[in-house]
Amino acid sequence: MTAAYAGDFGTTPAAELLPELTADLDLLHRAADSDLAVPAAELAVLIALTLTTLGRSRAAERWWRTARATADGSGARWIASQTRSWQVISSSAETVGATPAGSSAATRTAGPQQVRVSSGVGVRHAGTPEAAVLCAGSSAGGELLELGVEALTLAEHPRDQARALAAQARLLAVLGRPEEARQAVRLLPDGIDSSGSVFGWASYEPPSVESFVHTVLGDTASAYVALDRALGLCPAERRREEAELRLLLAECLVLDGDVSTGLAMAMRTLVELEDQWHSPALYAAGGRVLAAVQGGELTRPAVRDYRELLRRRPFAGRSVGSGSNTGEGQG
Repeated sequence: MTAAYAGDFGTTPAAELLPELTADLDLLHRAADSDLAVPAAELAVLIALTLTTLGRSRAAERWWRTARATADGSGARWIASQTRSWQVISSSAETVGATPAGSSAATRTAGPQQVRVSSGVGVRHAGTPEAAVLCAGSSAGGELLELGVEALTLAEHPRDQARALAAQARLLAVLGRPEEARQAVRLLPDGIDSSGSVFGWASYEPPSVESFVHTVLGDTASAYVALDRALGLCPAERRREEAELRLLLAECLVLDGDVSTGLAMAMRTLVELEDQWHSPALYAAGGRVLAAVQGGELTRPAVRDYRELLRRRPFAGRSVGSGSNTGEGQG
């Protein structure tokens, strides 16, 4: 059952998927049964991801806690790893993605992270002074870094290690730690399966992560190469992911001085994508395009129009099915 949901996540609008997911909440109540603990953890991850996509971050945070507790209680390291990886990936855009990479005092002063980790499932790990510096400047960033290290330590299968590396690479890029982000990208394996499952590792994902990291770090030449591969491999039904890639391309164009073309591409991407696919992550990507516009270019009428477009956020207050309200009370 959860395998079908995991495959549908990227191809079904979140407002349609959430009622279906919450209709199966009895799994969580039966999670003490060892045969159901892993599916229950998978369901909790999918609900948290869906709520994040709908912009319901407070409810999503409660579900992430539920997902981690259920995954850790299952004793299955792979789902404990995947849970942490997906929380890092989905949370980083909302919590620290709004701050341009390298802009915070914590980013400028923090050295390479050396968090010690334990091999046990569900054990909280102590951080070093470097991690503490990040926590002082950005508590969300520090917590996500710790979760990312836990995810990598718990990973047993290649797909889980790949997801953990992807989470680390994206977060480190956003936090302005370029060498560590690039190292994580270099360790990414090729696609392992073609199932399209949230818990798998498809062929378009390595260049997608690579293009995000290079774009955020301003390495546009490398980003263009990765984007060409990612857009060529991304399945047509992955509407939201394709739009995010096109916004990365628009950001690169603006960074390289082609502001008109970049803004036009970003506006077209947001306007042509149906509202049902819009999400906070998409608007974080759109916001980075705007942030790349500098100096006198900011006076362009197109900049004003684009800024107004970013204020729409159609996912805010979006109506979902009656079964979805149960997502507000977990954790």
